[in-house]
Amino acid sequence: MSATNTKTDNCIRDKDGNFLSCYYASAQPEWVTDFNGDGIADALFHFMDEGLGGGGNAFGYEYRIVLLDQAQKIQKQYALFGGGKMSYGQLNINRVHNGKIEASYEENQFLRGNYEDTLNLKSEDLVFSLEGDRIVEAHYHNCPMAMMKKQIFKTDKGLKIEKDIASDDQYNEECTESITMPDRSQYTAILGGCEELSLHFSRTIAYDKRLETNKAFIKQTLLEELLFLKEHTLYPTVIKAAYDQVQKTQSGSLTIEQYGGVTLHLNMADHWQAHLFISGNAEQGSFLTLRFVKAKAGETMAFWESMDNKMKLKPQKKATK
Repeated sequence: MSATNTKTDNCIRDKDGNFLSCYYASAQPEWVTDFNGDGIADALFHFMDEGLGGGGNAFGYEYRIVLLDQAQKIQKQYALFGGGKMSYGQLNINRVHNGKIEASYEENQFLRGNYEDTLNLKSEDLVFSLEGDRIVEAHYHNCPMAMMKKQIFKTDKGLKIEKDIASDDQYNEECTESITMPDRSQYTAILGGCEELSLHFSRTIAYDKRLETNKAFIKQTLLEELLFLKEHTLYPTVIKAAYDQVQKTQSGSLTIEQYGGVTLHLNMADHWQAHLFISGNAEQGSFLTLRFVKAKAGETMAFWESMDNKMKLKPQKKATK
């Protein structure tokens, strides 16, 4: 569906004139500081999407650090997740000072439901600054994952890797890598976390009806995908552990879900868990989602438990040679 905006407002409508969304940008005089330390004042802006492309009230917003030159022209912009109607939290700016953004990240009351107490919302105080070419939240430096090399696919396997590092909705550093397979499909991998490591792979391929109900074919496809990832990523041990469990699983014991496909939940050594999903349809193609999580202990932490624990972490000690 094509969309156009009008000269009279900041809204976007489809070709038939139906409303899709409205966009707004705002700032405050107090949101001016030198973010990159070049002696030139920069600015922070708030960007709101009131309909997320579909109208209604499914809003979403972000903040952007805008770097300026001496002529007050934009040199570069950096996006900072703000929140949305269905996000766990929503970020509010308290102060912009000395190159830093002081903010409060408050629990989203929309997720509590109509009958729950919305007066005692969880909240965390956060501090953001520009470090190198990224916005970093101060508490992330204390995360065990902050010391970890952000790489997923091996670079000596002839793969063309597209890589990006940004922040997730807990303001932890998140690495995304994409590779193109021989069938021109893409494997997208995401690595992130603070105390708990999350490694997520996804791929959409040409639709194959056998991946809806054929248990033997589903198992074989999962094994092939896991074998590829074991050989081409820096996580061969945990992926092999999942491979071994799937290999031992009898095809007949797999449960076909209501709309086709299979989900497997595996528990492995050292608090590792694997959640493997394969399904699809003729319109969207067949898709695979392979998620590996290294829990701190037992089950993975809930969103706000993880945020609260992160605030209490002590600075990480750098490894010595």
